Amino acid sequence: MTKGVTNIMDEYQTLYDNYVKERTDQQNKIKAQMKQLDAQMKQLAEQKEQLAAKDDQLAAKDTQLNSLVSSAVFALVATGKTPEEIATLLNIPLDDVLRVTGK
Repeated sequence: MTKGVTNIMDEYQTLYDNYVKERTDQQNKIKAQMKQLDAQMKQLAEQKEQLAAKDDQLAAKDTQLNSLVSSAVFALVATGKTPEEIATLLNIPLDDVLRVTGK
């Protein structure tokens, strides 16, 4: 082979090697980013589960609180208190007292 052809082949090989290296580097970066995104997605899923559990806890506490307020309202109604007095005593809206008593 002539020297010119050898130089062209060497240049081509160098260009090809550089291309392959760049592609490999890009693929490795993408793999690392995908791994990081996967970890973030798992973390978000865990946080979502934790929030759902807290929502369930809050709903249970809300139900329990409503039950206690209802019991207190009925106990005060039994003592002859008016809805207005009950609302003041329990520091709750009159509408809530009326909803519980059905008036």
